[in-house]
Amino acid sequence: MDPKGYFIGTTANARGNIWNVNLVSKAKEPTSWESCLDPTRKGKVLFDTRNRLHSLQHDPKTRERHLRWLKGIVQNGVVLTEGQITIVQKVASGEFPLACGVNYHSSFREIDRGAPLQFAFPDPIPLEIGSRIFVVKWSQTPATTQLFALWLATGGQDVLEKYAYRGFPWNPKSRKYPLAKGKYIAVCDAECSRRWKEYNKEHAEILGLPGVKQ
Repeated sequence: MDPKGYFIGTTANARGNIWNVNLVSKAKEPTSWESCLDPTRKGKVLFDTRNRLHSLQHDPKTRERHLRWLKGIVQNGVVLTEGQITIVQKVASGEFPLACGVNYHSSFREIDRGAPLQFAFPDPIPLEIGSRIFVVKWSQTPATTQLFALWLATGGQDVLEKYAYRGFPWNPKSRKYPLAKGKYIAVCDAECSRRWKEYNKEHAEILGLPGVKQ
């Protein structure tokens, strides 16, 4: 719930690392963020040009570490592309052995279909509050919207987890729970969302992405 009461967030967009089980041995599974900096993987790590790790930039406990990490993957020849589903498919097909900063929900849709993939939440876990529901002041059915939002944030979490893979990792009923247990979760809250433009600019500058002056 937004501290000021303006919206309620009903889904959790959490990110981690994926790898192709046919290309990565168990001894070398990329279960940490540092795995993406391994010099033996230079030029083999996929990463989305769109900033999916805002929360790590925003949280004061993770910010400096994350900025160093971004600079590190650039130095390690990270392969930049766009699109979470595209990234998952490239790793599943064997075109690349692993990718870092990938949506849990994008990954597990393919894993549940039999793709030769594995997923892990590194510590810390970046999480974005998604599916924000508002009640506009001119709404003719505010109570209905409020009830629907309340259901999504409570009993409806089981449905969101089963069909959308977007449950909250601190919910013991979520499939994310055992993967996230004991790890620090950096949350992109309302203030983080307000600063997206600033964080996106910083992200693009570190990765050396081309830009257009406005």
